[in-house]
Parts: sequence; C-alpha cells; structure tokens
Amino acid sequence: MESALRRITAELTVAVVDSDRLFTPADGAVVAQAPACRELVTIASPYGHDAFLIETPQVFGLIDRALRSSSSAPRPPGTDPSATRTPPTDLETRHAPAAQDTAASRAARATARSLRASGLW
Repeated sequence: MESALRRITAELTVAVVDSDRLFTPADGAVVAQAPACRELVTIASPYGHDAFLIETPQVFGLIDRALRSSSSAPRPPGTDPSATRTPPTDLETRHAPAAQDTAASRAARATARSLRASGLW
C-alpha cells in the first residue's frame, strides 16, 4: 500500500466518516499517509458508510474547500464551479436545507454536476 500511495501525483483530500464501520477512520488515516495528501477530513454523522450520501452539506463543503485550495494545474473546461450556476435538481433540493445553502455548498453542487456530466464522477 505504501508504494501505491507514493505514486499518487494528484493532490489528495481524504474524507472519512466517524461512524463508518466498512471503511473506518483508521483505514482513511492509512490512505492519508500518502505524500500527496493535503488533508484528512472527518465527517461527523450517525449514518455510518451511507453518510456520504446523506450529509451533503459536509461533503459538498469539503469538496469545495479541496477544489478551492488546489495549487495544481488549472481545472479542465466545464469543471469551474464559479463559471455558471444551474438550478438544483429535486434531489439536491431535498437534501440541502435552505438554512445550509451557502455559496460553498452551491459551488460544490455545481462542481458535482460538472463532474457527473463529464463522466469523471
């Protein structure tokens, strides 16, 4: 594993869920030992492994922070979250309460849509 982690050249942000029993925070800490790792983020949630699907404000926030702090090459065309703002999908509306609908979460949702559209996610 150590050899594989040393070969990663892209900047890496590792996210774990404090209650995940399938991929534990300790497992994430091993991945975060990669030289390219910038940050190990712990998502606080009672939902275990499914928290990545449920805790959207936390997930979108960490994606936004990772993209904004990137010091590597420019983003590919169509992945800049500040370029355009499209209306949220029904699913995004249900899982992102208006009280937590910040500029960062809107930018992260736009980035997620761009990545899905490009086939990267």
